[in-house]
Amino acid sequence: MTADQAPGACRCGTRLARDNTTGLCGACTNQARDLYVGPPVVPRSFWHAEEMREALASWHMGRVIHAYRTHPYHAKPLAQDIVADWMGITQTQLSRIENGEPMQDLGKLIRWAYTLRIPEDLLWFRLPHARDSNDTGSSAVERAKGGGRPAGGGLVGDLGAHLPDTLLVPLQINGQQVTLPIATHTLVEANSAALLTAPHEDETQPRLWTPASDNTAIATPTTVGLEQAELLRRELTDTLSEHAVTEASLDDWEQTVLRYGQATRDRPAGLLLADLTIDLARLKRTLSRCRSASALRRLTRLTAQMSGLMCLTLIKLDERTAFRGWAHTARIAADEAGDPTTHSWVLAQEAYGHYYSGDLTEATHVARHAQDIPGAELTVGAVLAAALEARAHAGLGRPDETRTALQHAETILEKLRPDSINTSAFGYNEAQLRFHEGNAFTHLHDTRSAWKAQERALEICPPGDYMDQTLTRLDRASCLLHDGDASGAVSYATDTLVSLDAQQRQGIIAVRAQEIVDSLPKRQQALPPARELHELLMTPADTDTKE
Repeated sequence: MTADQAPGACRCGTRLARDNTTGLCGACTNQARDLYVGPPVVPRSFWHAEEMREALASWHMGRVIHAYRTHPYHAKPLAQDIVADWMGITQTQLSRIENGEPMQDLGKLIRWAYTLRIPEDLLWFRLPHARDSNDTGSSAVERAKGGGRPAGGGLVGDLGAHLPDTLLVPLQINGQQVTLPIATHTLVEANSAALLTAPHEDETQPRLWTPASDNTAIATPTTVGLEQAELLRRELTDTLSEHAVTEASLDDWEQTVLRYGQATRDRPAGLLLADLTIDLARLKRTLSRCRSASALRRLTRLTAQMSGLMCLTLIKLDERTAFRGWAHTARIAADEAGDPTTHSWVLAQEAYGHYYSGDLTEATHVARHAQDIPGAELTVGAVLAAALEARAHAGLGRPDETRTALQHAETILEKLRPDSINTSAFGYNEAQLRFHEGNAFTHLHDTRSAWKAQERALEICPPGDYMDQTLTRLDRASCLLHDGDASGAVSYATDTLVSLDAQQRQGIIAVRAQEIVDSLPKRQQALPPARELHELLMTPADTDTKE
């Protein structure tokens, strides 16, 4: 809590729920989450704060980064590990840079200036892209993208105007001739005297660069050439070391994904979303550094699983547009991984998204596809999809198809591998099937069958699995309503919801409860119990004041 932050309020002034443990409202939570992806866009005045001006005047990048992190513009100082992630270094390295001697590595200075979007006219070194004297407002990142580049800005400026993002560079490594893709900005930064020249046959393809020939004079002073060659060597060494993905790091990622799978059962989706966003950003960087074919296949499968978990999380939050985007990403990654089990599981998550978005026909189609993946007929994805297909058929009023799909789900569950029967998002068990069965019979208005399945689901559902427990109880409230006990339905639904905190009530739980309210007779909706239930559902998660 900041010094001027009122008790029980977010840093922006929004009143917080009593059960809010994060200290942030929804909007500020999203803003904080975005910081893990990259630095924010800041106004020009940001760079004129007193501490920032002093840091820039000191020609010490570490002090500039410290001034950036602790700037009053941010609601609170940014943690070193967040900024270190932007820079591609560790928190320990950043601490040394902030507190040590001034950085002398021009390549790193340029790269970090780009990262923080420092205006070029405030820097004590020259960026690779030349500019004329009238251009004083462009930031470093705009310069990197070519914004404001003068028409005749010298050799480096001319090269920057035509380079692709990646160049193929021939190298000798341990006596072997290899060709590696190197980021263009790395070569330009490390070789601002432009020791290389390029052919221009095809601008859409990576270039194989060769030394300049003919009478072109690129760099004449021998000392400058040696210094630049050494800088290039350091950059290439850093690039090679950054691309190493060890077996241990892959194992760590496997465990991270499994832990997320377990967390989906008992952790509120709103909280899980923030952590998933952070780790997906890190996984993206790991994936971009990987060169080993076998490691790349594992990372691609893990990306599919993490994207599927993001898809599932967004479904729970009833974020329908966002879910579709992540479902698409998960499907692409699963296709690339070539793993039938993951492919089927990803499609099952997508089918659930269509179901909760109200597109029941598409849900049945995708669910059938998940069950038909060759080699995945007896996997978690297949049984998830069969159970979902049953629920979608029930919603469409198809009792025969519903019972057929439920029986298929029973058959797959009986044949699942023992290690697949668990409470993780990557597992399935009888408690989940009974919830799905009860939901299907609820929609068919077969309340007797629904009640039996619900009893069993609530009996064996793990205590921490609040999502399935709550949805099962709301199905029971719906059955009470269908059987004519409207007041009992309202009371049961209200008791169910008040046992949850604000985060847990978000998304599809609130949507399902609202369906019950909307199904009440008009005269019942006007009574105080129904109005109280409706008001409970309308209370924003970050202003809820549950006693």
